[in-house]
Amino acid sequence: MPSFTKSLYSASNRCPSPIASYIFFKLKKKNYRYCQKVHFEVLLLKRNPKLAFAGGVWVFPGGAVDEDETRAFADECSAAKVAARREIFEECGLDVGEVELRHFCKWTTPREEKKRFSTWFLVAVSDQASSRILVDGSEIIDHKWISPKSAIQKH
Repeated sequence: MPSFTKSLYSASNRCPSPIASYIFFKLKKKNYRYCQKVHFEVLLLKRNPKLAFAGGVWVFPGGAVDEDETRAFADECSAAKVAARREIFEECGLDVGEVELRHFCKWTTPREEKKRFSTWFLVAVSDQASSRILVDGSEIIDHKWISPKSAIQKH
């Protein structure tokens, strides 16, 4: 078992739970008479308001890195990439297949917090992003593609 796995699942230490969050950028192109303008949109999912944690909140797809995923890899980032692919499929039906995931940043909840998370933020860009998002209606109730600027302003 990799050493990071032992520390991640130690209940006595209140160690943060490993989480993978997937920021998926879709290229949008608009043709004008003499040029083409390109901008990005990100995928946000709306969590069911009935959920105890972050109910009703718009979020990036993602979730827990399972223990078997951490055991299968020598480093946390690789395990997080596998978890991110699994979570985006489970939450909205997108099979991101061979889309290259890049590690963007990692945030850890402060020690003072009761619930702690060690969140790997992974990003991918695709001009072939599927528009066929299938939310399950249980954990996730809605989705939208939105510009990063609008996402910050609205959420």
